[in-house]
Amino acid sequence: MGTRQPLRQSFTSDPAPKAWANRIIGSAIFIILLATLSPFEFTAKGVTLKSAIRDFFAHPSDWSDLIGNVLLFMPLGFGIALRTQSQGIKLRTGLAIATIISPLLSFSVELSQVFLPSRSPSWIDISTNTTGGFCGALSYILLAAISARHNSTTTASNQLVWVEHKVKRLLTIQNLAVALVAWILMTGLVSLSLQQAAQLSNWNSKLPLLLGNEKTGDRPWNGTISKVEISDRALSRSEIAQVLQTKGSLPQAGLVTAYELTNLASRNLLSRPLKDRTGQLPDLVAQGDGISAVPEGVRVSNNHWLSTVEPASMLSNRLRNSSQFTISTIAATSDLDQTGPARILSLSANPARRNFTLGQEHNQLVFRLRTPITGENGIYTALFVPNIFRDFKPHHFLLTYYQNVLRLYVDEPRNSYSLELTPEITLFRYLFPFEGRILQLTSFSISVHKLMFYAVFFAPLGGILALLSSRFKQQPRFDILLILSGICVPAFILEPIIHTEHLRLENIGLSIGIASITMLLSKSKITSWLYSTGKR
Repeated sequence: MGTRQPLRQSFTSDPAPKAWANRIIGSAIFIILLATLSPFEFTAKGVTLKSAIRDFFAHPSDWSDLIGNVLLFMPLGFGIALRTQSQGIKLRTGLAIATIISPLLSFSVELSQVFLPSRSPSWIDISTNTTGGFCGALSYILLAAISARHNSTTTASNQLVWVEHKVKRLLTIQNLAVALVAWILMTGLVSLSLQQAAQLSNWNSKLPLLLGNEKTGDRPWNGTISKVEISDRALSRSEIAQVLQTKGSLPQAGLVTAYELTNLASRNLLSRPLKDRTGQLPDLVAQGDGISAVPEGVRVSNNHWLSTVEPASMLSNRLRNSSQFTISTIAATSDLDQTGPARILSLSANPARRNFTLGQEHNQLVFRLRTPITGENGIYTALFVPNIFRDFKPHHFLLTYYQNVLRLYVDEPRNSYSLELTPEITLFRYLFPFEGRILQLTSFSISVHKLMFYAVFFAPLGGILALLSSRFKQQPRFDILLILSGICVPAFILEPIIHTEHLRLENIGLSIGIASITMLLSKSKITSWLYSTGKR
């Protein structure tokens, strides 16, 4: 019986394990930086030592966050263990090196996140990232132990040969064809689920409607509100133009609530609640020290605001069932530098639980919306519109939500702003769950999300087709057929599923380009690897 050899590399002349290790480490670091620092919009504005320390020790992680951080660093630990063994270093030393490098890289990332408004650095992330690096290195040690049972020696090179042999046996034409069909079905199903992630299906029906503050009284807005109307459908462009031009009421069709707040100066709102004109929502009653009524509307402030006496369940249920709405309100600020955001109109229980919130943050208008992807706080993706509160004049704000698109109109139809809760945004949130401070979707960050989305789905398609092409060596006609039938056709089929509102040719071109480039660039290397003898 032969003696059992230690799990370590016995020679260093073979470059194959080193090359594989370098690829794994390089890819792992790239993915880590992409996942933790995207969308790369760094700024030092508002960053102080005190705020950095506070955020570092106040991270609201959940289980998906913790598990994601561990999985993110496992490939790095695996690659480090492979690299150290290929250098003739003992595996337990490689395990120690991975456990040292992982927290160093994680700390560098967390330090960089201090200057990213959309990120919250945390000591928990460093600990879970370190655990991921350790587990990745440990998984390589287990793989080395398993492969040792099938090889006369236990070098890293022989371990790679054993793994490659197992993988190549699976890459038959039949299996690749099944993988292609499975990819198309999976992409369609995932796209449909991502569309549903931006619906209003998770709305809470037990929240009150508030004007001028939160129920907790700690997000006051100073200003005057003249009108509040909400419909359970999104108005057409012609209807929007009519409402804005006349400063009139929303159409009766779909109207859920309407509170008329003008000409109330003679009323005592402490003793006489304000009724909903449609009769479907509870009365609005004065909160705090009462309310001040002026001819232009009701004046709310730190100690004066309005709230429904009971939860606005009818409103929440109607909007949840339709997954669309129109909100119309006329308001004038009394302070151009309010923060919180200060609540103008909110359907919420407290600052962390809402269905929607319309507020003011300095001169910005902020609208936060609860969906399955944005969460019960609606903070991850919100509509931020700068330079809205530049004067003390009343402005007519009209918001619509339909097919995952939120639109804001200010005074005139031409003054419009939009936020799309597209599948690109929702996929990014699922892949990289984190609690950000504020995420403003700029044109750059939207482009990053879109590129990542189509790369996640269409780069693997290019890899599958490159493997199929490699099985038919030196047949250019087959490559052309693969591009036309295996890339173009799926791209045109899937785009209407990904974006239901209208066909976007630029997205189709992006998906075709990513898959084609991946296929053509990887075919030669895949062919060379697929038909190699496997000897080292």
